[in-house]
Formats: sequence, structure tokens, C-alpha cells
Amino acid sequence: MSGLTEDSSGKLLANISLQATGKNENWATVSTKDIPLKKGENKIRVIFENEGVNLNYFEIK
Repeated sequence: MSGLTEDSSGKLLANISLQATGKNENWATVSTKDIPLKKGENKIRVIFENEGVNLNYFEIK
């Protein structure tokens, strides 16, 4: 499975591979670095290319 992160114009920011955890109650943490963000407000869209993905939260540090 994979997830894409893109900006509001559709420019790809990251392509992240997701491994199956086996059950809906099993969670895994996935991180990525070096996503180019502009100064100020950024609109980010998270897209899952496959079914069966549950997103608990999205955090930017």
C-alpha cells in the first residue's frame, strides 16, 4: 500500500510506502522527512492509493 502527499496544486511532495498491520486495531507509525514547504500557509492533501487504510492522525513537526 502507499500514500501520497501533495500540495493544493497537485504537486507531489512525498510518496510513502505503508505496510499492512494485520488488523484495524493495530497501528504503525510512518514518518518521512524533507517535504518542501513554503513559508506561510500550506495546504496539504493526503491520498491513499489502496483501500483498507485507516489514518489516526497527521502531524507536522
